[in-house]
Amino acid sequence: MLNCLPEKEINALSVTFQKTVPQLNKTIESEKKELHKYYDKIESRDAKDYLKKQRVELTHYLFPRITKTSLHKVRKIVKEILYLHRVIRHRKPAAFYNEAEYIIGQWHDKQMLLTIVRKSNQTDEINKLVSACKADLIHLRSIVSNYYNGK
Repeated sequence: MLNCLPEKEINALSVTFQKTVPQLNKTIESEKKELHKYYDKIESRDAKDYLKKQRVELTHYLFPRITKTSLHKVRKIVKEILYLHRVIRHRKPAAFYNEAEYIIGQWHDKQMLLTIVRKSNQTDEINKLVSACKADLIHLRSIVSNYYNGK
């Protein structure tokens, strides 16, 4: 978007922004301290209840079968569970959550790459990526099954 501006204006905007950075950092630190007061007041039980709610919601997305359309939402919930688990329980969550988040991320990256490669009509590369995406979904379904069936 800035490419349509003359270089002189771009440089002026850059200098102006750089001058405001120290004040922005002070504002962020101040707000962080203010928010921390409220964070300390959060009831541990409420946070645990929310974590439980997120786990139940995740289960609904995973069963009876994971769909491609739900993967983005699943990944967001998993990331939230990972964060909440560390904050509330002060220990690592089940490895399942990290593995699921990683696999979904890999699948997503391949999907983005597929969008680009399809434009170039590179059939071999397209087929490899499609196969890799299918393998990711199979792997994800396998770890979901193992996690929820206790294997």
